[in-house]
Amino acid sequence: EQLKATHKGGSDPSYCSVFCLFKLDGQIKETEGLVDVTKSTTDIAFADSISFTDVDHDFKLHVELYCGANPDKKGAKKSDVTSSPAQPQSQHPKFTIVGHSHLTLKDVGDTVQTHAITAGVVGASPSASCNSSCVPLTSQLSLWGQFCCLLRVQPNCATGTRLTGFTNVQRMIGDFPAWTRYWCVLRQ
Repeated sequence: EQLKATHKGGSDPSYCSVFCLFKLDGQIKETEGLVDVTKSTTDIAFADSISFTDVDHDFKLHVELYCGANPDKKGAKKSDVTSSPAQPQSQHPKFTIVGHSHLTLKDVGDTVQTHAITAGVVGASPSASCNSSCVPLTSQLSLWGQFCCLLRVQPNCATGTRLTGFTNVQRMIGDFPAWTRYWCVLRQ
């Protein structure tokens, strides 16, 4: 995944950290770590390879970009989002969805392709997507409206057994047909 973004932090030295969630038919996966976005950041790159199993042919993969303001310490972890009894929730970064998109079978290809990303919460207009607590985040991270990724699929029949059973093959031996029975495994 590679998401294009620009930081509009002005003279504010604070930055934010981002990660992506991928949702597909009840399965949820995330990028491995957080990517820090600074004032000079123009591209956000995630080197992760995300895999899903048992996917229908008419799948709809939801991609969500989350941003968390973290002015106090660099390199926050997503695990910092949850609170513990020793540390109140307010000391942890809060992540807010800042963009989303979806990919389907028509987006599959052998090369990296550009896809549209919509700012804000899924199903809401960008202007109605945020409450007052996430306004600083959306002002720090302004999406350019597109992201690039390589989406590949592999049908189960390409790696697993499709059909097994006996088959009869007829051969001619001289002028007479001869039948031979074989056990077969069809893979593709």
